[in-house]
Amino acid sequence: MELLTKNVYLNRQKGKIITQITLENDFNVSDINPDVEDIITETSHVKIDGIKIFNGKAEISGRLVIRILYVSGKDKGMPACMEMELPFVEPVNMDMLQDGDTVRVDYEIDDVKIRIINSRKISVKAIVSFKLDAECIYNMEIGLEPKDKNDSEYIQKQFRMMQIFSKKGDVYRVKEEVELSGGKPNIGNILWKNVDVRNCQTRLMENKISLTGEIALFIIYTPEEENLPTQWVDSVIHFSGVVDCEGCNEEMIHDIIVTPMEINVDIKPDYDGEQRILEVDAVLGLDMRVYEEDSMDILLDIYSPTMELVTEKKNAVGERIILKNNSKCKITDKVEVDSSKGKILQICNTTGKVSIDEITKVEDGVNIEGALEVTILYISGNDNRPFCSEKAVIPFSHTVDVKGIGDNMEFSVKHGLEQLNSVMISENEVEVKVVVAIDVTVFCRVDEPVIVSITEQEQNIEELKKMPGIVIYRADAGENLWAIAKKYHTTVSSLKELNGITEDELAQGQSVLVVKTV
Repeated sequence: MELLTKNVYLNRQKGKIITQITLENDFNVSDINPDVEDIITETSHVKIDGIKIFNGKAEISGRLVIRILYVSGKDKGMPACMEMELPFVEPVNMDMLQDGDTVRVDYEIDDVKIRIINSRKISVKAIVSFKLDAECIYNMEIGLEPKDKNDSEYIQKQFRMMQIFSKKGDVYRVKEEVELSGGKPNIGNILWKNVDVRNCQTRLMENKISLTGEIALFIIYTPEEENLPTQWVDSVIHFSGVVDCEGCNEEMIHDIIVTPMEINVDIKPDYDGEQRILEVDAVLGLDMRVYEEDSMDILLDIYSPTMELVTEKKNAVGERIILKNNSKCKITDKVEVDSSKGKILQICNTTGKVSIDEITKVEDGVNIEGALEVTILYISGNDNRPFCSEKAVIPFSHTVDVKGIGDNMEFSVKHGLEQLNSVMISENEVEVKVVVAIDVTVFCRVDEPVIVSITEQEQNIEELKKMPGIVIYRADAGENLWAIAKKYHTTVSSLKELNGITEDELAQGQSVLVVKTV
């Protein structure tokens, strides 16, 4: 029997694996760099170069990039910068993987320890955790109804599932300029740069995806003029734009991960030819998923009074979004600096990193336990070491309202820094104010048997002959006319007409007269 069908594209989550690797190496200070006397601060990030899937494994290759700002021991503590890379190739056992599957990778730098071996050698040891999500995107034909309805009786039911509309990677480029304020001297050489992308937000539009965010830029530089003190620039660049996504619209659901791929900062002359412009060129990688919540009437059951119909069923496995909740967690705390380094004269820059330690379901919500690691770079009263930094870990707990969350529901949590400010309140104390954006998506797994094909066979005449010509049938609780009509090879309309009833559902013990029609 021919069926009217609908082709659907589904995304099936196959499993999650968390693995941890340790990276360590010793690095010689290059000949062009001065000796290392003491480390002021450092930054680190992971660049993932590729993911290979083979033989039930996912192989992650990339680099851990670490940059240090250090006291050089010359020119009254003039700072210097050094960059190091620790490459890695890490195979991860994922038995659930098959050809055609994809893996999403997220990472967390758990710990970085940098030790000075001597003035020309640095030792680095780091621990990085990776979370791998295996998924499979597949399509299947789902039966809606028979094409020829004359020789069959059938019923349908409503089927809701989230179809994947688009899955692709893209890049978005931000190219902006920051001009020095009037009181700053011209730039001679950049000693240190720290560039963060934060407060990234995405929104679906007609055939496009809107992207907004901020680039926090901080540099330390030496002026063109000799004998002038070291300078710095702390600026926030706002950006907005769109990327193409043909066919999408505002009603759809999106899941987009924005990752900085490359960020370069160059010096440019202004209109007068003076080195007063910083050109920021950032390439952001977009891992995009766009979903469409679909509801359709699918074929639940079918039979024919004149022939035997054998249905083939397959399980449609996917997800259905229950709700999304965007929440803000405000954190305020005071950080005390080490007075032995010298008192605070001025705060230069504050950076932060949010890590999530535990996520648990609570009544009508999701509770998130985490910590903010904040680094404060400041000018001290010590002339031999003008730049100093202080690190602090601020724990936080935040509950996101999710009304009606049940045990059968799952959720994903994304977080990012939205605002980060610090204010000097004394010569050795700083107040830090942070807003962490937390997005919770609650969904349930769908594993639904659906009819995909029907085969026609001749009826068993001998079995039909054995059936009584007239039956008084007493219904069980929850039974309906459909089940009785299918069992006795008749139709629901015939039973209604014969018994003078209008409702499909029957009361327990209700009698129904059935007359064999075949």
